[in-house]
Amino acid sequence: MFDDDLPVIYPDTMLTPACRVVLWTAKPEPLAPTLRRIGCEIKHAPDEAAAAELKATYRPEAIFLHGVAPGACGRVRRTPPHLELVYCALLENSELAHVQQPEFDDFFTLPLNPEVVAARIRLWRWRRQRVSGEGLVRVGPLTVDLGTLRVTVEGAPVDLTFKEYELLTLLLKRRGQVLTRE
Repeated sequence: MFDDDLPVIYPDTMLTPACRVVLWTAKPEPLAPTLRRIGCEIKHAPDEAAAAELKATYRPEAIFLHGVAPGACGRVRRTPPHLELVYCALLENSELAHVQQPEFDDFFTLPLNPEVVAARIRLWRWRRQRVSGEGLVRVGPLTVDLGTLRVTVEGAPVDLTFKEYELLTLLLKRRGQVLTRE
């Protein structure tokens, strides 16, 4: 059911920055090449304990699950730390009719289509940024206007240097990710 003869990946399909992914499955190799080809950095979790450990130490953007026992995803989701990440099931077409009260946020059917996976990851990232149609990023009492470069906290303006503003917007756009000085 897995397609090893993947289509050519065009440069605009590649994810930048790379997407940090935990692949939670007993057999990663049929799935991992597709995810790597679109720019995912993958850590393999063969079982629930490994998935929980990698969630805490690797801090991924997404956990892709395949062949995971019912209830396991919910247990890992409830295990600290509570990160803003997507739990995504990888399902055979025959499994779709049997999904009851899913524990996951999203799903893909197999075989994986690299362009669809890359587009969906971009959508997850865009939603996580919480940018309104007016170009405003709101996180709690903080509002950043990307059009006018204004920052407010509970409506009161905050004076920032341009460098401070750039750093703040980078951190907001990459929330939940570990960043280096580069």
